[in-house]
Amino acid sequence: MAGNNGNDSKRITSKEIWQKLQQENYFARHRIYSSFKVVEPAYINVEDIKNKVMLEIGNGYGRNTVWFSKYADKIYGVDICPKILKESKIFLYRNKCKPNVALLLADEYIRYLEPLDYVFCRSVFQHIEKEACQEYINTINSFLKIGGKINLHFRLGDVVSIEVNKEPIVEYSMEEVMNLLSNFEITEMYNENKGVIIIGTKIK
Repeated sequence: MAGNNGNDSKRITSKEIWQKLQQENYFARHRIYSSFKVVEPAYINVEDIKNKVMLEIGNGYGRNTVWFSKYADKIYGVDICPKILKESKIFLYRNKCKPNVALLLADEYIRYLEPLDYVFCRSVFQHIEKEACQEYINTINSFLKIGGKINLHFRLGDVVSIEVNKEPIVEYSMEEVMNLLSNFEITEMYNENKGVIIIGTKIK
């Protein structure tokens, strides 16, 4: 089943949908915010991030970010919504996060980036248009050092559904994923959250 596939120039975008959901306190209604805790993300080799510079695409409320800050030298946390970044700052403060995190809006983060060693993204590309995902991949290719690592999640399937007041759903074929990551040697793959987590190393 496919929804708005992006051919209509007047379509609502995933960014507009997320802005609206945040304004309506979507997460406050659907998740118990007060119970949020720092999370150690799966499939992370601490040695890959220790004393390194990393980018977290879609840092959300910062549950992974606080854990990363224990090991990384610098973290750039990027999200699409000003409201969620504001909440993330509160969460980081409450959890005594180290002062090595820069939280940035997706519209402006590129101008602040420096060469990266590691890029992490979980359950984000499934909620934005494929064109927006490609832009993130282009940025990764530009800023990630040769030998740098990626840890990215893609939802697998053939659904593209972007509808008002609903979480956007965007799925990829494995062929599409491999085309996006043509500059990387894929070293590990894990089935997770209706999709696949790709661990890889930049080779060109």
